[in-house]
Amino acid sequence: MGMNKLFDKLIELKFYDKSGQMQDHIKIPDTGIKPSIGIQGNFITSSIVGNMSIRIVNFYPSVSLDQYAKIEVIAGYKDSQDTATISGRIMVGYQESPSPDGVTFFSFLPCDLDAFLNTVVQIDKPKQATKSSICQDLVDAMGWALDFSVNDGQIVSGFNMNATVKDIMIEFKSRYKLMYDLDGTILHIYDATNGKNGPVTNINYVTSPPQASAAGITFVAPWMPGLRPAMAIHIDPKYYRQNYGGAQVQLSTTLIVQSIEFQFNTVTNQNSMTVLALNTAEK
Repeated sequence: MGMNKLFDKLIELKFYDKSGQMQDHIKIPDTGIKPSIGIQGNFITSSIVGNMSIRIVNFYPSVSLDQYAKIEVIAGYKDSQDTATISGRIMVGYQESPSPDGVTFFSFLPCDLDAFLNTVVQIDKPKQATKSSICQDLVDAMGWALDFSVNDGQIVSGFNMNATVKDIMIEFKSRYKLMYDLDGTILHIYDATNGKNGPVTNINYVTSPPQASAAGITFVAPWMPGLRPAMAIHIDPKYYRQNYGGAQVQLSTTLIVQSIEFQFNTVTNQNSMTVLALNTAEK
């Protein structure tokens, strides 16, 4: 992503009613004066976004706000394939008053977790069954797909559990030291060293150098809309020197993203992501 892209921020909004009919559509023009739209949220998994909200200045809806049921957000940079598409159910929508700028605010839930949270599955696996067979039973029960991107292996003792998919995955993660990610209706299984299947993403520019803590490595950079948790990233080593100096800290060339908190606005200078990642050299 070149630096010129930081000034070509684009956001597209689509508003739908309960029947699925689109009621309003806002698309930022390529040239001219842009409407002020700001979005923010925190990617916890590839499709679970916490605290997702939108702030629009001088928005004139064609229907009352309570008629909106769902929203779709497409955000990124002009002439770039690096975009994020986030959609979900609107939880709160209101217009601030008094407000000379006519500010409209939406908060929405971008992921439908009903199947993951509520589907109860009976797992009865004998020893020497494969780990992937446990996950396959879970996705079959939810009607999802499985991406098992680690070397499969037999379990040394049985796995017997009758619980929701969420609770089974918590036990699975703890017992076999594997990670999981939810991406729409795909359950990804990966390890903390390699991340999900896919290329390593290079982070060539940061606005705050990496900081080490018990939780992992944290850094701030311009938002990359396509970056998601469980992806492998590489940060230019020159940024580590500012923070670590001559300390003997083992740093891997590859980090695995755990969460991404972002802010992005079409008009103001808000354009950042705070990334928490795991240092694979410590695993």
